Amino acid sequence: MKNIGLVFLLMPVTFTYSQMLYPTKLTDVEIFDYHLRDGLRRYYIKNGKSGYKNNKGEILISAQYEETNDFENGYTIVGKNNKFFILKKDGTTTPLSFDYAIGFEQGLALVRKNGKSGFINTSGSIVIPPLYDDAQTFSGTYGLVKKEGKWAIIDRTGNLMTGFNFDRINQGHHDIFTTVDNGSYFFITPSGKPLFENQQFTYAGTFINGSCVVTTSEGKTFVINIKGEQLFELSYQNIAHPVPKYYIVSYREDKNGVLDIKGNLIIPLEYESFTVDENENLLLKKKSIWYILK
Repeated sequence: MKNIGLVFLLMPVTFTYSQMLYPTKLTDVEIFDYHLRDGLRRYYIKNGKSGYKNNKGEILISAQYEETNDFENGYTIVGKNNKFFILKKDGTTTPLSFDYAIGFEQGLALVRKNGKSGFINTSGSIVIPPLYDDAQTFSGTYGLVKKEGKWAIIDRTGNLMTGFNFDRINQGHHDIFTTVDNGSYFFITPSGKPLFENQQFTYAGTFINGSCVVTTSEGKTFVINIKGEQLFELSYQNIAHPVPKYYIVSYREDKNGVLDIKGNLIIPLEYESFTVDENENLLLKKKSIWYILK
């Protein structure tokens, strides 16, 4: 591979692949593991408390909460002094009478009371009563709940789509679920039926942005689409699909690079971490400087 240099000025960094990385104006504090969501980004201070800034870095809600979540459509969940609140963008809060709560996904927030899990809406009303031993936040039309060691799929009103039939189940986008049975991985629909005929894998991730990583019984790893078609074979240790047009891959020493949707390496394996902003721009970090891929 050709030697590729980076320029840490305000000039773009150009590769032979015609891809460009631009230094951003974001600091580590403003972007520390937190994305710009709903126009706001979480920030933290040294005592561990968090607040929210806008995309200009202006403080809109001061760092006063021990627990914070990303905003969704003007609402989020925050925690302070072991109590939880619905927080609006204007800074007003509504107290919650639950032992724990997690931020809104698809308009529903996961809550726990007396060891049981359920869901509330943005007004704080219970939509799915806390009757379950465990639950996972909604990432689409359907969610997951657990009872007596087994998982089931539910819809947004709490109706069971399946019985409590699954020992292990994970949800990706597109309402496609991954299950494990006797060491083999399968994809199922919300009704619990197999997504693909005669397909099982020794490993399968979750579908994100229309694709997923699988390993076949022959030991080969591929990226497939929601039709089960193989898009390309992988030779990297890890892969993520944070934005529609790009994959993040890592191969050695936890360094990250970028593939395009055809599997071509377009950014070399030189970056320590990555994140995505609200506009689905991909950001990569190297030597304490963040770069934006355009």
